[in-house]
Amino acid sequence: LKYVGLGLLMMLCFICCEAVNNTMILKTMGYKLKPLQAIKYSMIGFYFSSITPSSSGGQPAQVYFMKKDNIEVGHSSLSLLVMVMFYQIAMLGSALVLFILQGTLIKDNFGGVIYLVIYGTAVNLILIVCIGMMIFKSGWVRKAVMGLIHFLHRIKLVKNEEKWVGLADKQISEYRRGADYIKKNPKLIVKVLVMTVIQINVMYLVPFAVYKAFGLSGKSIFAMLAIQALLNIAVSSVPLPGAVGASELGFMSVFAVFFPSQLILPAMLIWRGITYYFYLGVGALVTTGTQLFGKKAKRLPS
Repeated sequence: LKYVGLGLLMMLCFICCEAVNNTMILKTMGYKLKPLQAIKYSMIGFYFSSITPSSSGGQPAQVYFMKKDNIEVGHSSLSLLVMVMFYQIAMLGSALVLFILQGTLIKDNFGGVIYLVIYGTAVNLILIVCIGMMIFKSGWVRKAVMGLIHFLHRIKLVKNEEKWVGLADKQISEYRRGADYIKKNPKLIVKVLVMTVIQINVMYLVPFAVYKAFGLSGKSIFAMLAIQALLNIAVSSVPLPGAVGASELGFMSVFAVFFPSQLILPAMLIWRGITYYFYLGVGALVTTGTQLFGKKAKRLPS
C-alpha cells in the first residue's frame, strides 16, 4: 500500500508541476496565483482533459475558469499554449533519451508497436510546430480568430460581427503583449522546460511504483521509464476521452515483459486507478467546488 500511496503522490507532483509552470508564466504577465489556486486550475484541466476526446477540453475549461477569476483570455490562453508546447517537447525529448538507453529492449520486444510510436511522434511534432508559430508569430492568431468570427457570422451563429471583432482584438492585443514578455525572458523558458521534464518523468515512474507494490524486483527502473514513454507516445494521439481502452490494452501489452501473467491485469487496474480514475474523481470535486466557491486572482502592480 505504501507504494500505491507513492504512486498517488507522484501523480500529485505531476499536477503540481503544471501549477508551478502556470504560476511562473502568468507572473510575467502581472498575475499572482496562490498555490492552491494554481493547483485548482491544473485539476480542472486534468478533469476536462480526461472526459473529452484527445484531451481537447482541458485547456478551454481552464481558460473559462481563469476568466471567471479575472485572468484575461489572451493571457491564460498563451500560458496554456506555452505549457502544451513544452509538454510535447519534454515528452518527445525524454522518450528519445530513454529509447537510446533501452534501444535493445524495445527492439527485441516491441517491434510491432513502433508504427504507433511513429504516428504519435509525427502528430506531436506537428503540434509543436503549430503552437510555436502561434506563440512566436502571433499575427497568425489574429488571422485565424478573425476568419473564424467571419465564418460564424456567415452561417448566422454570430449576429454582431463588429462587436465580436472588437472583443477579439482586445484579447489578441493582450496575447501579443504576453508573448513579448515570454520572448524577452529566456530564463522563464528554461525553467518551464526543466519543470516539464520533471513532470513527465514523475508520471513515467508510476508503473515502477505499481511494480514495487506487488513485491517484484529485478527489473531496471530505466527500462520501465522507457516502456512507459513508448506507451505514452503511442496512445497520446488516440481520439478517445482519456485514451480509455487504448491505455489499458497498451499497458497489458507492453508491461507483460515486467509483470507475471497472473499480475498484469491487477497491475493495470491499479496503474489506471492511480493515473486516471482517482484524480478524475478529485478533479470533478475541485471543478464543482470552484464553480460554487471560486476566488479571484490577484493582479500584481505594474
